[in-house]
Amino acid sequence: MVEAPVTERMSSWARAAQVIMMLQAAFGVVAGISLLVLLSGAQGGGIGPVEAGLLFAGIVLVLLTGWTAGRWNSRRAQVWTASVVLEGLILVGNVSVISFDAWSDFEVSDGFALLIPAAAFLMLLLPSTKAWFDR
Repeated sequence: MVEAPVTERMSSWARAAQVIMMLQAAFGVVAGISLLVLLSGAQGGGIGPVEAGLLFAGIVLVLLTGWTAGRWNSRRAQVWTASVVLEGLILVGNVSVISFDAWSDFEVSDGFALLIPAAAFLMLLLPSTKAWFDR
């Protein structure tokens, strides 16, 4: 008689990080497309090449984040590494935008832009999350 292999449950911290990453991807794609539509119809020439490049890079970054979050069931160490790197890039990008934005004060939305990737980044670094990927 063949027995089915026992699968280990994902920790609640790992599941929370995965959900955060999927939500980041969904909201990032919606925000990126909305921003692209708004900027392309703006007065004064629309969107420049630098802004288009940054917007494209942001959309690609959140798409990769969603893709890696969807690959967590493979439990490969490379998926964990890619998730940590992507969340770190999102966090560094948000910090740099807030710090280089000279004409705006720190607002509540800036706090959420820092809090959510920081929470996911820290959850990814927990031993229980790392253990999920170490089969």
